[in-house]
Amino acid sequence: MNNKIDWKNIIEYYNTIKSLYIECEESDPELKTNLQPLNEFRAAFDHLMRIIAIQNLSEYQNEDCSKQVEKLWSHLRRAYYDICDMLSINYRNKIIDMLKIYTSDEIMKVMPEYYSQIRPDIENMSSRICQLRNNKNFNKQNEIANCEEYQQIVFKLKDYYKIISSKNSSLVEIHKETLFLNKKNKKSKILYQIVIPVAGIVIGAIIGIIGFFANN
Repeated sequence: MNNKIDWKNIIEYYNTIKSLYIECEESDPELKTNLQPLNEFRAAFDHLMRIIAIQNLSEYQNEDCSKQVEKLWSHLRRAYYDICDMLSINYRNKIIDMLKIYTSDEIMKVMPEYYSQIRPDIENMSSRICQLRNNKNFNKQNEIANCEEYQQIVFKLKDYYKIISSKNSSLVEIHKETLFLNKKNKKSKILYQIVIPVAGIVIGAIIGIIGFFANN
């Protein structure tokens, strides 16, 4: 094998992408398969086979191996971004879906740090994701650093999802209490709306009867 090809980093990078891809499928609420990374894997495999052919078969030795390596890296990076994109969307959606039935007061009672820390941080991460996606360039030296930063953002979103999930039972209890109190207040309001008018009619009738007998 050609020692100029950094096979160690290529394989480690591929293994990272593969593990993220599995997590991407598992974190999808419908367990859907994201097809775009599979297309990138297939394209990367074509370039990998070309590299092997150049290094081992005489009829391919006049081809430029470095170009094939560059294209291999490009497809792996595209797969990486596609998977991180989907993972970040999955975790943000899971957080939204988990909290959508609760009021801000209910969330504040269980997680006082949500509106002051967690939610602003998630919004900042969303903005940073947009920057990373808009600025990605597969020829830049800092591309690996950008990929690693994106992965750290995804992991942090996952951690926030775990934190919120751990509070779910408390949120359910608070929500039940809120529903009970609302129902109780509604009944009291209805009773008040019925009793007061009826009481007024009864009192008016009594006063009328008393007045009638008093005049006679």
